[in-house]
Amino acid sequence: MTDFSDWRQFDYNNAAVQLWVFKKSTTAAKFRAWHVRTDQQIEQLFRGAVESEASRITEAVAYTHLSQNNECSCLAHQLQESPGLIALLQLVDAPETENTDANLKELKGSVGYLVKFQSIDNTVYAIRKTAPTWRPKVRNNMINAIFKNGELSAAPEESFTFDSYFDFYCLNETIFVNSKRAYESTVSDTGVYRKSFDELATDADFLSLFSSIE
Repeated sequence: MTDFSDWRQFDYNNAAVQLWVFKKSTTAAKFRAWHVRTDQQIEQLFRGAVESEASRITEAVAYTHLSQNNECSCLAHQLQESPGLIALLQLVDAPETENTDANLKELKGSVGYLVKFQSIDNTVYAIRKTAPTWRPKVRNNMINAIFKNGELSAAPEESFTFDSYFDFYCLNETIFVNSKRAYESTVSDTGVYRKSFDELATDADFLSLFSSIE
C-alpha cells in the first residue's frame, strides 16, 4: 500500500491522540513545541475531523511550485525535502523527559498546532495554522462569553478555537498538503521555488531578460 492509501485507511478511531502547540524559533531547532493535555471529548473531535478529511480527499497530486489541489485532492510532497517539518517532528517525537506541558502563555501566540495520532507502529501527524484569535494582541481586545440556559454571560476562562480540518498531514515519508499556502508559511518551505529558479537560471533566454541574475 502507498502512504496515501495508508493515510486514508489509518485506524484513527482507536489511535492515541496527542496535541502540541508550537512557535517558530530563530535557533537551529527552528521551532519550540509544547504538549497540551486534552480530555477524551476533544480527542474524539480530532479523530472525527481527520476521518472526515480522509474520506473527502480521494486523490494525491504531485507537489510542485505550480501545482494546486481541489476540494477532493491534496498535494503529495516528500518529507525529506522539508527540513522545517522534519525539525518540528523531531521536537514532538523527543523522549517525554525532554518535553514540557504547555501553560496558557505557550498557547497564546502559537503559530500552529499539531495533533499526533499513534496506532501500533504507525503515526499520522496533522498540522494546522492557528486562527488570528490565538494572537495576544487580538485576544486582548476580545470579551469571552458563554451562552447557557438562555443567557449570555462573561466567561473568565480563556478559550481557543480549533478548526475541523488541517492544513497538511504527514505519514511515514510523505506529506499530504491540503492548504499549500499555509503549509509553506508554517514550515518555511520554499525549496521547490528555489529549485525551479535554479533550473531557469541555466536557460539562456531567461538569463537574457536580466542585466544581472543576482
